[in-house]
Amino acid sequence: DQLLWQPRSVCDYGLSFMSFVDRVLMLHNLPCIQRFRLIVGGEIDLYRLNTWINFAISRFVQELHIQISSFEGLNLPFKLFKCETLVIFKLFSKVELFDIPDLVSFTSLKILHVSLEHPDSKVTEKLFSSCPVLEDLFIEANMEKCEERIFNIHAPALRSFKIDFFGTDDDDLELSGNLIMLNAPRLEYLTLEDNYLACYLLKNLYSLVKADVNVGDCCLQTFTTKEHVNQVFVILNEIYNVNSLSLGASTMGALDFADDNNNLPLFLNLTHLEVG
Repeated sequence: DQLLWQPRSVCDYGLSFMSFVDRVLMLHNLPCIQRFRLIVGGEIDLYRLNTWINFAISRFVQELHIQISSFEGLNLPFKLFKCETLVIFKLFSKVELFDIPDLVSFTSLKILHVSLEHPDSKVTEKLFSSCPVLEDLFIEANMEKCEERIFNIHAPALRSFKIDFFGTDDDDLELSGNLIMLNAPRLEYLTLEDNYLACYLLKNLYSLVKADVNVGDCCLQTFTTKEHVNQVFVILNEIYNVNSLSLGASTMGALDFADDNNNLPLFLNLTHLEVG
């Protein structure tokens, strides 16, 4: 099932459409929903939005796709973050996600793709920490003016992890105090696209096959100490066992500021190398 709403200038049209959706869902008597897509490109009643999401959850939805760009701030129903039937969850939000429950539990979730606007630290610390069977994680976030955010990712089954941290104002980019903690012993594919060069604490990447690292883009002029640049060495020293490695232009530029490139690890398993 898919709900696509692009409101027009006539207010009555939007209200009638929402009422139509309400009636469709009320008449839906199937015991489960395999796929539920909700795309909102304009103003909508938040209560109604959450009612639709709760309906999908009550029908044991397996794949949920939410795309929202119409609110100043967003609070999704807490029930969503404890949904035991979700296998695929994709959230693309052009607004701030304010709050999620203290206990997040996605017991069946295998694919999680999220796009966040200025994510709150309470969200980033909790959202990715309780996904025991998660295999594919993609995090896109506008990190402009976001300081000291912690992304806590503990995923024993994770095989693919990609982040894309960016800002909308390249003139205002600066190094951050953000921290990404990743513990993923089965991870095979790692992609880091990070304009802000966060601190990375990578653990147990025993199974890594391929890594793409492009960090510090547009921030080279802000490197004031060798400590900043040495964050790149921390990343490279934790992915030393990789078979295929791609180092983007920004990563290579950051290494030019390093005080001692002898800190680079030996990549004994490396069979393919690309440099920008």
